[in-house]
Amino acid sequence: MAKKGLFVLLIVVIGTGAVFAQNNTVTVDFGPTIAGIILGTAGDIVDVEGFKSSSGFGIGAQYERDLSKNLSFAARFAFLQSGFSFERTEDYFDGGGLQIVDGKAELGMDFSSFSFEGHLRYYPSAGSFFLGGMLGYAYMKTMFSGDVIITDLTNGQNRIEDVERTAIRNFFKTGVKLGWRIDFGRPGGFIFEPAFGYYFGVGSGDTVGTQLASTFVGDLGYSDYIDDISNALEKLIFVGGPRATFSFGWRF
Repeated sequence: MAKKGLFVLLIVVIGTGAVFAQNNTVTVDFGPTIAGIILGTAGDIVDVEGFKSSSGFGIGAQYERDLSKNLSFAARFAFLQSGFSFERTEDYFDGGGLQIVDGKAELGMDFSSFSFEGHLRYYPSAGSFFLGGMLGYAYMKTMFSGDVIITDLTNGQNRIEDVERTAIRNFFKTGVKLGWRIDFGRPGGFIFEPAFGYYFGVGSGDTVGTQLASTFVGDLGYSDYIDDISNALEKLIFVGGPRATFSFGWRF
């Protein structure tokens, strides 16, 4: 009798293990890496005078846990960074039009963002295809370095200001995705996950341009142009905008 009980217990343990097998998935996402490459051409995408871009870098990582055959929860982290330059020259009247001034800004800008996201996924047919919703948080930092040269055109005298500024913004994120969790060979093991979606970000606090408006940058009227650049990058790349996931990982 005892032997039969042990045998039943062994079957239950084995059966339980089979039910809960392959319900964890760890992946590395190269979608942000592709976004970093795209940032190398962002100077052509963002139509702002004097704006140039350089290559960037990004990476993402995700852990997914199956809650049932049709439902799972995933925690995701992503990082994206790129450098840009901003050059602008503008003549304007200072002091109520009594003095003609030439202002020239030559700024290097470094944008970086960290994202922490929670994804709830629904697999309609308990297969590879899924629909997902996301809630998350993003931290974005913008660092400025360079020079602003102010020239009094009435006497030719220059005043040079060194720029060393950092602006920080926090965002609440939400979005949707659809994709496929594709097994190679038998279920479990190596997987490939392509997915596509769209994210939205709502920022808190002052914009990047506003944070710099109390300095000479704001006095020269460049904060609006800086906001044009940073807002476009926030909405389309660093925080929100279209999303493509190209992940490789292991299911166990």
